[in-house]
Amino acid sequence: MAKSSSSILKNISWLFTSNLSSALVRIILTAILARILLPSDFGLISMALIVLGFVEIFSNSAVTPSLIREEFLNKTTINTAFSLSLIFSLLVYLLLYFSIPLIVSFFNTDRLEVILEWIIISAPIKTLQQVPFAILSKDSNFKRISIINFLSFFCYGVVGILLALLGYGVFALVVANIFQSVFKTTFLFASIRGKNIRLGWSLAELKNILGFGSKITLGSLCNYFSIRVDNIFIGKYLGEQALGFYSKSYGIMEIFTTVLGKVYNLIFLTEFSNNQRDSKKVNATFTNSLSIVFTFFLPLTIIVFFCAPDIVLILLGNGWEKSVVALKILSLGIVFRMLMKVEFTAIQALGYGNLFLIIQVLYFMLTFTVCFLLIEKGIESIAFGVTLAVGFLFVINLFLLKNKMKFNIRTIGKELGYTVVINSLFVWVIATIFPLFEDVGFIHSLMRLFLSFFTYILLFLLGVVFSPTYFNQKILLFCKKITHKLINKSK
Repeated sequence: MAKSSSSILKNISWLFTSNLSSALVRIILTAILARILLPSDFGLISMALIVLGFVEIFSNSAVTPSLIREEFLNKTTINTAFSLSLIFSLLVYLLLYFSIPLIVSFFNTDRLEVILEWIIISAPIKTLQQVPFAILSKDSNFKRISIINFLSFFCYGVVGILLALLGYGVFALVVANIFQSVFKTTFLFASIRGKNIRLGWSLAELKNILGFGSKITLGSLCNYFSIRVDNIFIGKYLGEQALGFYSKSYGIMEIFTTVLGKVYNLIFLTEFSNNQRDSKKVNATFTNSLSIVFTFFLPLTIIVFFCAPDIVLILLGNGWEKSVVALKILSLGIVFRMLMKVEFTAIQALGYGNLFLIIQVLYFMLTFTVCFLLIEKGIESIAFGVTLAVGFLFVINLFLLKNKMKFNIRTIGKELGYTVVINSLFVWVIATIFPLFEDVGFIHSLMRLFLSFFTYILLFLLGVVFSPTYFNQKILLFCKKITHKLINKSK
């Protein structure tokens, strides 16, 4: 049964608040730790997280999407999924433990060995999260998910900062990661204690989970390597310090895409699934989602591009200047990454497993090729190649989905075209006023950021005045619904 618009808006408000709060904590954490730890420390932890992320994708992608896309969850399905996740958790730890010598040899840094020996403890713990997380998502209990996500990340921040101040260096991040995993897993299971999950098997359910999940897993692995292949190349050929500079640039870019990205994925993955038999509703949701994402994230892309030096100075402090150019280039891909999230969510929810796999293999081939060709040019060239690959893939995905969903690309083009016109004016205004504030310093950086956001809000209001039809039908209607729901909730 499809969720009502009231329910969707309620979920949006909870997840948006949670992700915004987590992003703020992440910003504060980054600002503090970047002034305590060295770029090489962040490079080392990035190497370790590349490995950890790989096994998490391998173990999590098979179960969670399969459970969420089921119209109804019974005890047999849940118990089979839990038993499968338990086996995965044990295999994950053993795989990581015996792979440590190979990983250290690959990155050619002995300091990585002891970091991996500790951080892999969190891998099997995180694997156990997938069943309770899928149940809460399927039940649309996003309030509970939001609270747990925020508290677990807050726990990570507190532990990380305290240990960094005590002089534990990179191990502050390692221990914080373990604490976060234990906290989140414990509270996720506590949230579904009434489900009475037990070990159990059903061959039919197992085939169903692995049948769909295997395609999603392969696709997710390709996607993961596609978005991490740049880190792998930089870590291996340019060293941990270069990776530290690049990872911080990439991390700042991800802050902007994560706040709303996770909100969109969780809510509309369920919405697409519930309406998968109604092609008109699916196409309408897809088209409107692209329009809304493009409207809000294109100006954000422009702001981050122009304000990259200010953002680096405010968040990371002095000594991180090598991250500025990479952030400028990566920021150009923010809007395309968000549009691709819309595409990937539709693909997963509608069960286009083969298409998802094809797209992810293509994504990996593109990013691997540009990294291989440009690695000797430095982190700036890698950033350019990756951003180019992301934009190119978005266009390819759109045409591949058109053949499946039968939507009109011209309609989508018209939806996005008006936003391009408005933001062209925004670029001109920003380029004009920025030279008036050329002085370098923390205060001047804050002023430039404030002026950028203020200018966009002003142009947005002008758009409402001069083109009320577009804004009333698409953007303002969306905002009014959320605002109305939040006001009623506060009462």
